[in-house]
Amino acid sequence: MIVESLFWLAACLTVYEYAGHPAMLFLLARVRPRRWQQSDVRLSVAVFISAFNEEKGIGQKIRNLLEQDYQGPYAIIVASDGSTDRTAEIVRSFSEPRIVLHDFRANRGKAAMQNEIVPALSCDVVIFSDATCVWAKDAVRNIVRNFADPDVGCVAVDLCFVRERDAVVEKGQGAYWKYERFLRRYGALVKTNIVASGTTYAIRQSLFRPIRSDIGEDLSNPLQIAMTGRRVIFDPEVVIEERSSSTHASEIRMRKRIAVRNVTGLASYVRFLNPRYGFAAYQLLVHKYLRVFCWVPMLIALITNYLLRDAPPYSYLFVAQIAVYGLALVGYVRVKVGARGSRFTDLPYYFVLLNYACMVGCIQYLRGVRRPTWTPDR
Repeated sequence: MIVESLFWLAACLTVYEYAGHPAMLFLLARVRPRRWQQSDVRLSVAVFISAFNEEKGIGQKIRNLLEQDYQGPYAIIVASDGSTDRTAEIVRSFSEPRIVLHDFRANRGKAAMQNEIVPALSCDVVIFSDATCVWAKDAVRNIVRNFADPDVGCVAVDLCFVRERDAVVEKGQGAYWKYERFLRRYGALVKTNIVASGTTYAIRQSLFRPIRSDIGEDLSNPLQIAMTGRRVIFDPEVVIEERSSSTHASEIRMRKRIAVRNVTGLASYVRFLNPRYGFAAYQLLVHKYLRVFCWVPMLIALITNYLLRDAPPYSYLFVAQIAVYGLALVGYVRVKVGARGSRFTDLPYYFVLLNYACMVGCIQYLRGVRRPTWTPDR
């Protein structure tokens, strides 16, 4: 009886995380959508770029930003995070007065640079951006229009992953982002999200609060804003190009790093699970806590299902579980041999990869591992 109860509890948690939660967001958003005001406003804007050894792309990135059609006050802040290549030199080569370079000697990580620079900025909106993503010419204008609504405190954007190859990792990453896009679109329409993609997102400068260096700033900034009662919205009409990972090794490194930083953050943000934070607390519980630790009920469901495998319906459910993990294994093998992606194996492979990375991240956190800085795979 205990084994059966454990199985059904674990199975229900897993199914709710990946199917029940999205369905609930969709239904609530359809029944009572909470849209926000959008209009062309000319707020003062600072685009903040954290750059560590980005000499290959920083020049192109700055030219991309200088081509923006935004008519309001607009500055480009580049923080060279202890770069040892020509990153700072390339930034200095631009004579544009709107470009401000902070050339730090030591590599301290994004959070440390934001804590030092952002509070001193005299602007209404800060847009954080990676050094490699590509923006359409109207990106700044379309991001800022969302801040016409005083309830909006953070704006997340859509991503378009540019594939270098038609690989399993790239297709799995693309499928996962479609799922994330769904959650963020309907979560914002219900009330608020609590996450944004670090590739590009924007916040009101006045809402910035200091963040810990070992916690992902793309978790800390949106989450702390959501807990003030301001909305973290997702604008699907602002699409940013980002390069896909094309190898299992690079993707698993990135996911493990993100997992460690997520676990570190979640260990610090338990106070935000208080019901007084309302829907934002629910989003934190399901979108982050249950997602990061979902490998636990998944393992419990597999082990208890094995113990119950001799009787239906458990025998059928066990076969179904083994089939999913078997397809994931086939997907992994296809990655190792460099095969093209397949719709039958890409999603199971990436699903298992994500949860495996979360499990490793939890173990590393318990061993004392923290990730304030890292070297980009590019």
